[in-house]
Amino acid sequence: MPNRVQNAKTEKVVTPSKIHILRSLKDWIEVCKNTKTDYRVIGSVAMVGALGKFHRIPGDLDVLYDKRNEERINRALEDKRYKRVSAGNPQNLFPKDLPRYIKGSQIIEPRKADFSGEEIFITLKAPIPLMPAPLRPTVRLKFGKEMSKSITYRINGVVFKSLSKEALWVGLNTIRIFKRKDDMRLNLKIGDQELLTPTINKRRIDSIYLDKPGVYWNNIPLVTAC
Repeated sequence: MPNRVQNAKTEKVVTPSKIHILRSLKDWIEVCKNTKTDYRVIGSVAMVGALGKFHRIPGDLDVLYDKRNEERINRALEDKRYKRVSAGNPQNLFPKDLPRYIKGSQIIEPRKADFSGEEIFITLKAPIPLMPAPLRPTVRLKFGKEMSKSITYRINGVVFKSLSKEALWVGLNTIRIFKRKDDMRLNLKIGDQELLTPTINKRRIDSIYLDKPGVYWNNIPLVTAC
């Protein structure tokens, strides 16, 4: 069961630049409700929920969802007139060919994950620069039990499931390991982490670290968040 709603106060003024995110969020929530799919909103939209304000306008909606419902999710998004296109980037942490769903200015990037237990896992190709994705070893990104727990946020009246502030902070800290220093997006991640720092519970951070979230190969830890 998700925890209580956090950060209910967001700006009452909804500018046109925010409308596409709110519409994408509403569509995604409806799709998951109709398909009975568990999910977690991540990325910039999760940050908006955690901070309780639009610190910047997200360009798209990033989500993790239960991979067991992959086909149902795909059909439901297409039924809502989203068009599926490729969003793969060989330098990303997710170097495989990713689906991106677009409807006008609304963009949803769903990433399937293993929700079968108390921990969330993502299977992916290791982000090795200059190596073609098919040749990269397969690894698992482990969130850990504490990090995987659902927290509910609200943005302008739209309630959605995400990760705790502490889980987002740890995730940002881990992503910094994989980003190249010349990657402009790294500065955004660092900025997001600095905004979260004054609001986090250090004891919960320690609890997350006890689960050793990170990247694993055959159950061998390659990189852990702690």
